[in-house]
Amino acid sequence: SSPSSSSSSSPMSVQTLQNFQGDTLIHVGEWFGCTKTLSMEGQGTPNEPYPWGRSTSPEFQIMLTATFHKVLQVPLPNWGSVQNSLSVWKRTRTTILEDDRYAFV
Repeated sequence: SSPSSSSSSSPMSVQTLQNFQGDTLIHVGEWFGCTKTLSMEGQGTPNEPYPWGRSTSPEFQIMLTATFHKVLQVPLPNWGSVQNSLSVWKRTRTTILEDDRYAFV
């Protein structure tokens, strides 16, 4: 199913990643731990730090790092408190050996 036709309450970025079949993904924007954002509009707990940035949801970033590995990150020109970068991700391959799953690149 396409992201727009899904009845899921997942963010569109997560739905898109779930449907993405390619091996290389490019992310442009802020990333976990690489932001100066202290809180996010609409955040359930606005007085607590929000380390995820303003570009993609925490769920997307967790799913991306669980299924891809970053091969390149380049800082981009920014202004104010924005900390955008361009990052290139390759899908992580896995194999099972003696009932354990291992990742390889």
